[in-house]
Amino acid sequence: MRTMAMPLGRGALTLGLSEPLPGEQLAVPLLCLSGVVAGPQGDTASGSGRILVSLDLQAAQAAPGAAADVTAWCEFHNGVAAGLKVAPRCHSSHPKQQQQPKNGLQESSSGSGTLAEAWLPHSKRTVPNYGHAGVLLGLGLQGHLDRLSWTDLYRYLSDQHDATTIGVLLGMSACCRGTADTTVARMLFLHLPARHPNTFPEIELSPHVQAASLLGLGFLYQGSSHRLMTETMLEEIGRTPGVNPSLANMANSAGAAINGASLSALMSVTHDREAYALAAGFGLGLICLGQGRSAPGLADLHLEEKLRSFMYANTQPHLTAHKKANPEGKIHGKPTNSNRP
Repeated sequence: MRTMAMPLGRGALTLGLSEPLPGEQLAVPLLCLSGVVAGPQGDTASGSGRILVSLDLQAAQAAPGAAADVTAWCEFHNGVAAGLKVAPRCHSSHPKQQQQPKNGLQESSSGSGTLAEAWLPHSKRTVPNYGHAGVLLGLGLQGHLDRLSWTDLYRYLSDQHDATTIGVLLGMSACCRGTADTTVARMLFLHLPARHPNTFPEIELSPHVQAASLLGLGFLYQGSSHRLMTETMLEEIGRTPGVNPSLANMANSAGAAINGASLSALMSVTHDREAYALAAGFGLGLICLGQGRSAPGLADLHLEEKLRSFMYANTQPHLTAHKKANPEGKIHGKPTNSNRP
């Protein structure tokens, strides 16, 4: 586990130190899964009696695009570290990001801003793997991924490889953070089956991809206090596993099931529910980043009360907000009997 955690430290240590030339290959170092242990004699001082031990992956569960299931996300983070090593491109093609960079960082004069254009389209693997998916995320965090054409992005998404999809979604969202780009937003909502209309074709996506889409929306609308996105994140945090609550309420009020509703719209994330809700929480925090109680246009949502009710597993957060607004239990100026069944 210590060896598999080393890519995270390397990514932080070498952040932005490399300025590759256009067309230069971006090398991803191999993972070292071997170690040296003392032999039977225990004589390690002179260098003798040591045994080289390698991690046996033959009995491990296979994972598409990785040496084994146990090393899959380690290879992903290894690729992220390689992407983070590239110097950031401060000037973006998006108008809202065309501003002077902070901390004195300037765009690399060696042409690292064209790295995605010159190298990525020609480096796509025939078989998608976790390492290259991590490179996509790392380059997106450094501001290079938005130079790719939508055709290239479609080629990556059409592989239907979870790690590659996560790298593209989060990379593009981080690269365009705070811009509220509608094209990127449509790409993210495409990977959220719970938000699809009833007439939309059924799409089965892993919970990890859906969680990445929620977090990507937070990056994309960072600090905007966007009303619709805030309501979306609140609904996804409190979504009951297995059933879409809005459709279930409509069905209950109508007294029958909704005809024509797609399975992807009726069903919600059941597996990895905690990660899904956590990603929605991060997204909500990013959308309202730095706003606090002064977020414009969100006062009537009672965010604090609803989040507190989620913490205490209250299935009806609106009752908490109503109770706080009416501490004496009055409705239209008339007291109510709280002991009524």
